[in-house]
Amino acid sequence: MSTDERIKKITDIIIEWTKQKAEDGKIEFDETFSTNDTIRYRTKEMTKRFPDNPKEGKGWSLGYLKPYPHYFYEIECMSTTLRLKLAFHANDIMPITTKNKCNSIMEKYMNHPLKKDEFKGTLYRIPCIFSCDINERVNENDIRNEMDKLYYQMMGYESCILNNISEE
Repeated sequence: MSTDERIKKITDIIIEWTKQKAEDGKIEFDETFSTNDTIRYRTKEMTKRFPDNPKEGKGWSLGYLKPYPHYFYEIECMSTTLRLKLAFHANDIMPITTKNKCNSIMEKYMNHPLKKDEFKGTLYRIPCIFSCDINERVNENDIRNEMDKLYYQMMGYESCILNNISEE
């Protein structure tokens, strides 16, 4: 099996895993953004704290969206590695409270507060990446188990972020 075929097969398994998590109410799967090696989703708790921008504008790489999000989780399938990232987007960020929350996360978790002019252009920062090696595995159960591990690691990280934000 070629590397492209392998990645496609693993990505298909991850899409099914993501759809199941969405059906279980644990995540919000972004079906509009699925490529041969990348899947995006969001969670209800993070969306409550980082609501979508209600105005029309450029969101992520999808062109014009209404409304568009200020964060997402992204699962990236590489040849022998799965990576789960949390990313924040600051393009035309609204309201000011959301902007301040994003800035707080950048400062606390990345030691990089966003500068005033950084909010003017498209920008995203990734404060967290969890990864696992999948080596030669393409077995559906193995991939699902690894995704569960990554998911629970990220949920712990999310919980930490949300607790710190609520204390402010």
